[in-house]
Amino acid sequence: FGDSYRHINWKATARRTLPNKPPKINEYEKEGMKVVWIFLNTASRMALGTSIRNGFEYAIQAVLGLSNFYLGRNCRVGVSYFNDEKTATSTEKGGYRMSTDSLGSILVMPDIASHKTIPSKEDLEPVTETTEDFVIPDTGKRQFYTINNSLLNLDVYESRYNLQQCIRKCRGYLVGTNPLFIIVTMIEERRLKTVLEGLAEM
Repeated sequence: FGDSYRHINWKATARRTLPNKPPKINEYEKEGMKVVWIFLNTASRMALGTSIRNGFEYAIQAVLGLSNFYLGRNCRVGVSYFNDEKTATSTEKGGYRMSTDSLGSILVMPDIASHKTIPSKEDLEPVTETTEDFVIPDTGKRQFYTINNSLLNLDVYESRYNLQQCIRKCRGYLVGTNPLFIIVTMIEERRLKTVLEGLAEM
């Protein structure tokens, strides 16, 4: 009630088996309230370079710049972190176990990831549940400060979820919207499959 007749989706309404329900209505997002989700890869290879100039620092700057750009246009911006070198699976006790693919011979600056242990391909280590790895979409300057503070505390190898799992975690905030997805990552051929799985999930 209250919706315009022009917004009725006649085909969807005709397909229903129960004739006495109200018609199906097309819902449109208000202009300027587009939802933007930015996914940042926190894999160890993102830290290639020096302690000051490395891919991870540039990626963080890119996320901040994109957030500022879209928030300035009254969009709702959310940020999420993933790691395509890890996958997390739940255990019987309610915790998580993390498996890590072999990283190969890559240079990771020790002052960036010195306290992060890089297990071998066969290693499985327990992971305790922590706060959610994403910032809920919102608008305004306060949201920019929230994203900024989240990125200040972010470290390489932070997230234990791959892109597909990360999107499933955000699913409750994605339903009913048609968001713009932005992935900030370093493309690597052997990890391309996880990105494609994430795109399919999107």
